[in-house]
Amino acid sequence: MTTIFGRLRRFAPALLCLTGFACMTYPVTPVNELRPGNSVQLTLTDSAIPALAPRLGPGVFRVQGKLQEVDSLALLLQVSNTTSARNIDYHFAPSMQWGGGAVSIPRTGVAAARQGHFSLLRTALGIAFVGGAAALTASLMHHAPAQATRATYP
Repeated sequence: MTTIFGRLRRFAPALLCLTGFACMTYPVTPVNELRPGNSVQLTLTDSAIPALAPRLGPGVFRVQGKLQEVDSLALLLQVSNTTSARNIDYHFAPSMQWGGGAVSIPRTGVAAARQGHFSLLRTALGIAFVGGAAALTASLMHHAPAQATRATYP
């Protein structure tokens, strides 16, 4: 007979990976401090939105992806997600997966930049939360009273 911990053990790596992926923070970073190889979010200026529409799509005001190159005029970004101002419902702009390749974005077209950083504190809190939830579930299942079956007589 396996215990609940034995059954949950096979899901532990997946749960830890999920908490690790969710523990990235994107603080505002000056464009001059962006480093190639990092995940970035770029918010475009009002003038860059229509200028980049042929490459990114209509109304795209935010792009996310891996920064490939930085030079004095542009940023080369391997785009993974775009956020468009089109079809906004209830002040929520949906993020769309992007199947395109690298896009050159002029530095003058970047209104705000955010660079992804791994957050050790959020990761520790996520792991503690997942571990605590698993322990609570196991404890509740282990200590649940057995259901007595009543015999019914005709």
